[in-house]
Amino acid sequence: MPRQVVVKSENFLVGPEALSARPGTAKLMLEIIATWTLIDHYVGMMFCCLLNGEETAAFDIFHSFFDLGPRKRAFLIVANKKLPDKRLIADLTKFLESLRSKSGLRNKVAHGLWGASDEFPHEILLLDGQSFNARFMLKIKKAQTDITLEELHKDKYSHMNAEAFKDQEFFRDIESLAELSHVTLRLAARMIPHVARRTS
Repeated sequence: MPRQVVVKSENFLVGPEALSARPGTAKLMLEIIATWTLIDHYVGMMFCCLLNGEETAAFDIFHSFFDLGPRKRAFLIVANKKLPDKRLIADLTKFLESLRSKSGLRNKVAHGLWGASDEFPHEILLLDGQSFNARFMLKIKKAQTDITLEELHKDKYSHMNAEAFKDQEFFRDIESLAELSHVTLRLAARMIPHVARRTS
């Protein structure tokens, strides 16, 4: 589990600079995003298979839904009409629910505000976005005159709350998503024969 820390150092990197300072960890984080994207494409391909003959429209429809909730509903509406195997539909439903629960693994990496500090040389830091924003706004409100970008940037990171992540945290997430990827392919392998019989 990541640990709660307070960053006191002014020698602090954030965003791309933080990832450059932790290249090994950055590679793991990229693997999480890449694995999630692959799973997303597998699920999209399964949806296209269900609408065999309308693959282009199916692809556009599926990827027009950014939220997993509408994607799940659209997928199950089509699956219930196209697949005769009720057990397969039940397994697809369970899978789509697990997909939603696992999405946080990718979202944390993709949307998190990441930092690095010499205080924590073996960890990467997930900054608390709310306190980061509050400190930033306080600095703006205290400014009596026009404030420069350099002044806004200076010292806005020290004494920030953060979660410190070791590489092991990302290894666990990678393993979890790799297993989800295998589950996706196993479901596709079960589904495709039904689609092939329907179109032959």
